[in-house]
Amino acid sequence: MSTIKKVIDIYPPGVARDFESGKEGSKPSMGGKREGNSARNRKSFTKPFIGGLIMLVVGIPLVAGFGPLGSVTIAVEPRMEDLQMEVAVVARTGETAPQVEKRIIPAFIHEKTVEGSQIFEATGVREKSEKARGVIRVYNTNTSASQTLVTGSRFISEDGKLFRSANAAKIPAQRQEKGRAVAGEVDIEVIAAETGESYNIEPSNFSLPGLVGSALYTKIYGKSFQSMKGGAESEVPVVTAGDIKNAQDRTVAQLKAKATAQVQSELPESFIAAEESLITEVLESGTEAKEGNELKHFTYSASVEAKILAFKRSDAEALAHTLLDALLKPDEVLEETSFKVVFRGERADVDSGTWLVKFNIYGKKYTNIDLNKVVADFEGKSYKGIQTVLDAYPMIARAEIVFKPFWLQTIPRDTRKIQAALSVDPHGAKLQ
Repeated sequence: MSTIKKVIDIYPPGVARDFESGKEGSKPSMGGKREGNSARNRKSFTKPFIGGLIMLVVGIPLVAGFGPLGSVTIAVEPRMEDLQMEVAVVARTGETAPQVEKRIIPAFIHEKTVEGSQIFEATGVREKSEKARGVIRVYNTNTSASQTLVTGSRFISEDGKLFRSANAAKIPAQRQEKGRAVAGEVDIEVIAAETGESYNIEPSNFSLPGLVGSALYTKIYGKSFQSMKGGAESEVPVVTAGDIKNAQDRTVAQLKAKATAQVQSELPESFIAAEESLITEVLESGTEAKEGNELKHFTYSASVEAKILAFKRSDAEALAHTLLDALLKPDEVLEETSFKVVFRGERADVDSGTWLVKFNIYGKKYTNIDLNKVVADFEGKSYKGIQTVLDAYPMIARAEIVFKPFWLQTIPRDTRKIQAALSVDPHGAKLQ
């Protein structure tokens, strides 16, 4: 059976040894610059000599690991193993908490309603021919009798424009008031004989051609005091059925897009939404304009509601974490920073409030390490002894050891001088 060789990184301060490459880093300089005269050379000679005596007295117990300043720091990295599983989970409205056994998590429906209106131009055209209308005051200076005018009685203006009375009328005879003659009078509505703007004439005097040849022709006459109005021959814009349909389609489409964008953007970041569950519904739409209305512009209004199904990320991750924990043995630990869940929606129905989601769950595990036992096994060991100890721990991937001072080569036997810690790196990067 082959043995997996573990990596041991030993870093004395100032001298870093890489046991994988076999190289050494830069070592600190042991001597200073040379002096420029003989007096200085003598001082520099004696100082190293005295320093050598100190090393001889103090250094020996330090090398042996018994000095008061000697210590070792050990960082142990556990061996990681990948964890992965895929499960189908149902997110459902009406639930209050995740159900691990049934693999169900609560779902929520997020709603947004928007309203709006747009102004549209009518595209229809209608030929409009209108007759001018107005009021003529008719006078009767005949003293013998009143005069009755039938509907359609003719009146001719000073410029020859013909108008007809809209209704029958009776003009009283002339009378005497306080010794003076007062003509009988009545106001009559008239309509131009033809269409067009040319009949929109200014105030004028009118004669009655039906009385030509009789004595009444000069005794009964008319006069207008305001201009005739309404005569026209033109094209006017008209609302068509197509205009209304186009306005509906464009307004509703714009509001659906707006509601969709808002229902998604306003969803809290802590939620995960089912894009395939998104639905929009027109609540109201319409216009006061009717087909055939003579309008240049008209307004169309509508309101739209958007709905989307979502679940809380925390609910999903709590369920996924519990499922992954179930794969661990009693002495195994999940490395928390390696935990990850990827969600893939399968089917979603906002009306029924259900969403089938595939969870792809990932993580890394390691076997718990008794650091006290490791320290006890390391006591007094040299490099070769350390490697032998590590071979007995299959759950350890590598160890990083820092000696202080740097010339120590053996781990002290005093556990108080040994500091050990677990260094967890799920990506296998070199410990620093």
